[in-house]
Amino acid sequence: MKYRPITRYTWLFIFYLLQIAFAQYREPLFKIHERGELGDTMKDNGQIGGIFSSYQYFPSLDWAGGPAILPSKDEQRSYMQGAGIGIGGKNPDGSIFFNERGPFDYVDQGTFHPLTEQENFIGSPDYNPNEAEEIITAHWQTTHGIEFKRVRRAWSFPAFNDFIIMEYIATNKSNRQLQDVFIGLVYLMRPSYQDVLAHAF
Repeated sequence: MKYRPITRYTWLFIFYLLQIAFAQYREPLFKIHERGELGDTMKDNGQIGGIFSSYQYFPSLDWAGGPAILPSKDEQRSYMQGAGIGIGGKNPDGSIFFNERGPFDYVDQGTFHPLTEQENFIGSPDYNPNEAEEIITAHWQTTHGIEFKRVRRAWSFPAFNDFIIMEYIATNKSNRQLQDVFIGLVYLMRPSYQDVLAHAF
């Protein structure tokens, strides 16, 4: 059997495919919830927690929370592989669309805005007792023009330190009448790696 040599056009095609593959992933900016007993990583693209492409381990529904950076997988206390949001529906012509933003690496390439973090601690000049101690807000828009604002709130007070409240606001900014739109929150839960080492499950 004779093998045909790889031509210049074949190499160009392979290079083109590699460009597409690497363009699918954008390293997101992030902030970490460090208040209270739960540690979690908020990304600017709609994802929550998980492992980054650089194989760094940051909190992903960690309990007990802290430290913010884990040096190795063996020290991981994360109870979530990753989380995200899926948006599906029908375009005006009846075709179906689906935008994925986690929990896996692929993320719909839309518009991303900077994350904001507010601290509201006792003793601060503008302390508000009716608001959370730590508020992280993400704001993005999908390629189908659906704008999301995600606000997550955390406390460190006893009886309020073991949960994080999450609020989503979705707005159709596409100037198109989308039909049958569904929004799903996807969480991949599992035992932490320390549990696996200690209990072999």
